[in-house]
Amino acid sequence: MSKEFDFKAARQRIEELKLMYRRLSHTQDKDGDWDWWIMAEIDELEYEIEMALKESISNVVRPMVAAWVR
Repeated sequence: MSKEFDFKAARQRIEELKLMYRRLSHTQDKDGDWDWWIMAEIDELEYEIEMALKESISNVVRPMVAAWVR
């Protein structure tokens, strides 16, 4: 049994990272010391959400197509 992707937690983490980025951008220069890491984390989480959505859609559509082919 595969573990279900937690979309809510992933979206919540993205919002936390965006808030962190905004707060730090007021006090720190965007010089690549800190900002690249936050943006990379956001990008990775968004990619994971996209892949999980594609997988979940595929898991729904595949049985439907198989039923139509019969």
